[in-house]
Amino acid sequence: MGFKLFGWRRRKAETQPEQTPTHLLVPFANTPEDRELLRHAVRMAQVFEAHLTVLCFVEVSRGVNLEQCPPEKMRRGEEFALEAREIIEELGFGNYTVQTRPTHHCGFAIVEAVREYGCDMVCIAAEYRRVLGRQLLTETVETVLRKVPVQVCLYSKPKEEEAL
Repeated sequence: MGFKLFGWRRRKAETQPEQTPTHLLVPFANTPEDRELLRHAVRMAQVFEAHLTVLCFVEVSRGVNLEQCPPEKMRRGEEFALEAREIIEELGFGNYTVQTRPTHHCGFAIVEAVREYGCDMVCIAAEYRRVLGRQLLTETVETVLRKVPVQVCLYSKPKEEEAL
């Protein structure tokens, strides 16, 4: 397990003073990393007495109207939401919201959700892609790190687990 807290340098007018988070946002896709991250986010929310918002995004192509998202994709998102609720309730936490939301790009949807809900921290699993032999963060994670005006808690598996 590895956590890293990010707060990119921004102009002073854009930043808020660092303080104890009161509203955490966790995008959830029901991967093993997301399930582990959600458990840690719940524990952080308990310690900080913060509200936890879990968003299960259903990514669709740009040609699909978001209001007409295919029902099978929305059902899959609802399954993710059900799994997230089970994890949260298993840990005995009650101050949470879980939603399923269709989107064209998860990174920009996370940025918009931070503004919409007034979150002051995003907890996201680091996913990597290989480009010319180098490991780079996925476009979604890079978008979140660059665009959200709040701190980002980035979670990744230890290197020895990745090799298995």
